[in-house]
Amino acid sequence: MFDKTKALNVFQITEDEYDELLKEFIVQAETKIKTLESALKNGDTDTAAREIHSLKGVAGNLRLDDCYQAAIAIESAIQSNDKASIEHWFIDLRRWIDEICVSLQKDLEPG
Repeated sequence: MFDKTKALNVFQITEDEYDELLKEFIVQAETKIKTLESALKNGDTDTAAREIHSLKGVAGNLRLDDCYQAAIAIESAIQSNDKASIEHWFIDLRRWIDEICVSLQKDLEPG
């Protein structure tokens, strides 16, 4: 899914600081996904492309490799109007975002 240690080394921040960035990513991702789905439903590929491009950038910056790869695939599928691929990669993207949420919850549990 993602390598937190690698990300911490790249950013040179604490785990708590990175977790805060992940929480913000999740909030942004949920909003962007809703906007993206609505845009696709309404045939607004420009908005859809803009939203997934933004999500891709944040995922890449945070070293969320699976989310980043899914966003690349969705962006490509939007450009080629491949609805089946869009749906396939959306499923994976949501699953990986859910896994980030689970990871954050585990970090918060008393140990």
